[in-house]
Amino acid sequence: MFDYAREKEKLDRQLDGGLISSKQYQRDLHYLNEAQVRIEDNKAQFAAHAIDGLAYNQREAEIVKEYDAKISERKDNMVKNKKMRRNIFGFVGLLFFVTLAVVVAVIFTEGYKHRSIAGIPEPIQGDAVGSITLTNEFNTVDLEYTHSYVIDGVVVHKEIDTGENAYSKSIPYVYVIAWGYAAENNSKITWTYNNRNIKAKEYGGLDRLRIEQTVSVNEIIPADDAVKRNLERYGPGDRVQITGCLVKAHIYNAIEDFKVTSSDIRGDTTDHIGGGPTANEIIYATTVVKILDDD
Repeated sequence: MFDYAREKEKLDRQLDGGLISSKQYQRDLHYLNEAQVRIEDNKAQFAAHAIDGLAYNQREAEIVKEYDAKISERKDNMVKNKKMRRNIFGFVGLLFFVTLAVVVAVIFTEGYKHRSIAGIPEPIQGDAVGSITLTNEFNTVDLEYTHSYVIDGVVVHKEIDTGENAYSKSIPYVYVIAWGYAAENNSKITWTYNNRNIKAKEYGGLDRLRIEQTVSVNEIIPADDAVKRNLERYGPGDRVQITGCLVKAHIYNAIEDFKVTSSDIRGDTTDHIGGGPTANEIIYATTVVKILDDD
């Protein structure tokens, strides 16, 4: 049997207990009053003998069922909305932490790539005699050793040349390496690289000549697969030591012919494959290792 007073008391307890809002309470009270009007009308029809007892009970059951359905729908919607809000807050929280992690990773990565390292010594150059001939695809590479060479420094730029000509395929690895003054101030320098050339584009109040004297573009020919793997693995921010020989290189195939001689002192120039001068070191590298330091 429908009991208006009992149902209203339930709603009052939910409102007082903070289980439903005032807006929800008013909506449910409207459903309750609506049901009560229909109940009273049903009673009046029964009293007037317009319906019999069976019809009276059926109508009352239908009224109660509809009222319960409306209340249940509101409760279901509350649960769904609560779950949706929780999911939204969870997604927003996850997005925030992912974004924060990405920002921190970018800051750390960029900081690592441009880090400064003090105390790195000058490259070591000695005597060397000998030659070697290499082949790759249809290209022949004749190398004549000019000096033994060890360079230790922080990588400020790296390129792997993917060109199709014989020179690019034979000397694909380009490492720009800084030591001494340039390495110590690397974080303050903005480097610009183009076509196997490097320039300190922005360097504040630093000494430009000292920067130029302590950075070099190294075009590297790997001696074996182990050296090749390390050249592909390391990059900007890494401190590496490359050991090998400075060389004169003659690179040719059936239709192409290139000759280049490595620089051997700071500030010198040699003939380049394009007919212009270059000051790059051309290195036949026998080892390339990463040096762990205190940074």
